[in-house]
Amino acid sequence: MCRSGSLGLVRSLGATDVVDRTTTDVFGLGRRFDVVLDIGGNPSAARLCSVLAPGGTAVLIGGERPDARLTGGYGRLLRAAALSPLVRGRRLAVLVADENAADLAALRGLVEAGELAPVVDRTVGLDDAGAAIERLAADRVRGKVVVRVAGPTTSDAVGDGAPGRPGVS
Repeated sequence: MCRSGSLGLVRSLGATDVVDRTTTDVFGLGRRFDVVLDIGGNPSAARLCSVLAPGGTAVLIGGERPDARLTGGYGRLLRAAALSPLVRGRRLAVLVADENAADLAALRGLVEAGELAPVVDRTVGLDDAGAAIERLAADRVRGKVVVRVAGPTTSDAVGDGAPGRPGVS
């Protein structure tokens, strides 16, 4: 599921069944899925369970907006973890990234070997990071934005959203 402007990109990455989230309510399709990856979305854990096939798993990745007072943005993840043992025939899992140097080095090796191609929307200098965050918040980014901390920048670069091809100036 993605927005209209990313349908082609998502298909180019290998997805065979893509839903436009701006025009289609996936929860109203009447379909059931074996796996749902919810990357920082808003549906409740119960709503995610409603589209799972028997034996299916919903993986919640990322939390809510970080302005949640008590949970620091992790309330939905905590609720899902608490609910999971009570859900019959389905599973709710929570994934919280634990970045470490060894894993990042392994990813870098895959990228350098051409086995993994990240989708880079643009590369910006540190001075332009605020504008990049605003673009991200406005849902105008296809892929990732790379913030270059040192060295030359391409702050006015606009990538084509294709895997492994950052924007060029």
